This record gives sequence, structure tokens and C-alpha cells, in this order.
Amino acid sequence: MPSYLPFPTELIYLSGFAEIVCGSLLLPQKSRRIGAWLTIALLIAVFPANVQMVFNEFENKGLLFYAAIARLPFQFLMIWWVYRFTK
Repeated sequence: MPSYLPFPTELIYLSGFAEIVCGSLLLPQKSRRIGAWLTIALLIAVFPANVQMVFNEFENKGLLFYAAIARLPFQFLMIWWVYRFTK
């Protein structure tokens, strides 16, 4: 979680709850379109935290540094994939 955001623990729980809600909205056909738009918004909203993870792992010389870097492009791939459900 980026250090400039207040209440990091609460934001982590909130984002996890939002992921569950968005995923649940993607399941039924009737709510799939709104669920897709909300999922896209969520993926964009959590992107700074994923970038922060790259910086943290680089500073800590952690093995997860390369995994954190590899994760970033997948965020865009997921946005594209979910966008297909908005139609």
C-alpha cells in the first residue's frame, strides 16, 4: 500500500471486499455489465499499490521483485479481458 494513503490496513480490507463484490457481480448475466465496469475501476484503483510493491521489493532486495514487475502488465491484460464483458 502506498505510504501516502491513510488507513492502509482498512484500505486493504476494503479493496478485498470490493474484489469479492465485483467478482460476484460478474457471475449473473443481469449484473455482468456493471460488474465489469466496477472491476475495471477497481483494477485501475489498485494499480498504484502494485507499483508500490515493486518499489518495496526493490528496496528490500526481495525475491518477489521480479514477480511484482511481471504482475504489472497482467493488470492491463485483465482490464482488457474484463472490458469485453461491458458490451
